[in-house]
Amino acid sequence: MSIVSRIYSAKPVSEAVEAAYNSFDISVGKAIDQAKDDGLPQALLVAALTGHQHLQIDCMLKNRGGQDE
Repeated sequence: MSIVSRIYSAKPVSEAVEAAYNSFDISVGKAIDQAKDDGLPQALLVAALTGHQHLQIDCMLKNRGGQDE
């Protein structure tokens, strides 16, 4: 995923968090490549990733501690 720009936090990020993110990024990229190689249609791949994105956003919003509810 070398064509993806990284968005950096204004706050310092620990080396452990950066390493975890880099590992995650590489794993996701490899999984996407494998799914494509296995013949998964790109639209289905995008739909699955979008579904996971929505679930994670919902989890973040629920865990905000009651702000703006």
